[in-house]
Amino acid sequence: MYLQLLIDIRESDLPSKRYKDVWNEGICYDEVNGIINEEKEPSEADKWMKNYQTKFTITLDEHIDGFKKNNPKKRYRDLYYILNVIFYRIKLIDKYSSFHDFIEETIRGYTKNILRVYDKDNFHENPINVSNYNQVEIENSKKIDNLCEDIDYIDKNIEQINSSSQCQNIQSFIQQENQELKAIYEDSSDKYSYILQFYNYPSFNHFENIIQKIYCKSHVSDARSPEVHDSDVTYQNLRKHITALSILSPLGILLIGFFLIKTTPIGNWINTRIRKKIIFWNKLNDDENHKIVENNCEYSQINSNNDKYDMLYHSIDNY
Repeated sequence: MYLQLLIDIRESDLPSKRYKDVWNEGICYDEVNGIINEEKEPSEADKWMKNYQTKFTITLDEHIDGFKKNNPKKRYRDLYYILNVIFYRIKLIDKYSSFHDFIEETIRGYTKNILRVYDKDNFHENPINVSNYNQVEIENSKKIDNLCEDIDYIDKNIEQINSSSQCQNIQSFIQQENQELKAIYEDSSDKYSYILQFYNYPSFNHFENIIQKIYCKSHVSDARSPEVHDSDVTYQNLRKHITALSILSPLGILLIGFFLIKTTPIGNWINTRIRKKIIFWNKLNDDENHKIVENNCEYSQINSNNDKYDMLYHSIDNY
C-alpha cells in the first residue's frame, strides 16, 4: 500500500492521454494524413497501404502484450476510430472516387486478419456504430469512449489520485471533459448510449458519483524544478521496477533513497552539501600541509646553521 502511494499518478497517466497516439506509427498516420491534406495521387495511397501492412505488424509485435493488459478492446476501438476518419476523408477527395472503396476494403481486410491472429479473444471487427462514417459522430464517439475509460481508471485508482501532486489537474481535466461531453451525449443519446455499455455504466450521470470521490489530500501544486521535469523519463522507468520490491526490506529502502535522490530536489541539495564538505576538507588539508612545509624549512635552516658551527668548531680544533 505504501509503495503504491509513493508512485505519483499524473495527468499524463490517464488512458486518454497515455494511449492518444499509440497507433500513429503502426498505421503510418503522418504519411496518410499528408496524402489527404495535399490530395496526392492515388499512387501515393498505394504506397501507404504497403507501408501500413509492414508497420502494423511491427507495432503489434512491440505492443500486443501491453494492449492485452490494458483494456485491449478499447485499444482496438481506438484503431477503428482513426481508420474510419481516414476512410471518410479519402472519400471526400474527387480523384479517389473510383479508388477509395478498394483502399478501405484492403486496409480493413488486412487489419481484421492480423488482429484475429494476434488477439482473437478481444478483437471485434469495427464495433463502432456510426452512420455513413460521419466524422463528427466518430470524433464524439471517441471522446465519450475516452471519458468512460478515464472515469474507470480514476475509480480504480482513487486513493493514489487523491494523494497525487497533480490531483487538482486531473480533477479539473475530468470535470471539464464530463461537462462538455454530457451536453453532446444528452443531445443525441441514441447515437452514443451503446458506448456506455462497454463499461456497464447505467447512464452519464453515473460519472458524477465517481468524480465526486476526488477530493485531493494535498493542495500543493506541481511546481517542480526543471531538473525534476528532466527526470520524467527516468521516473517512468524506475516506477516499473520499484513495485517488485517491498518497501519494508533493506533493498527497498535503499532503492527508495536512490529514487528520491535521482528524481527530487533532495538529490541536488545532498550533492551541494557533499561538494562543500569536500572543499572544506581539501582547504584544511592544504593549510596543514603548508604548516608542515614551513616547519620543515625552519628545521632545515636550524640544522644548516648547526652544521656550519660544527664545521667551524672542528676546523679550529684541528688547527
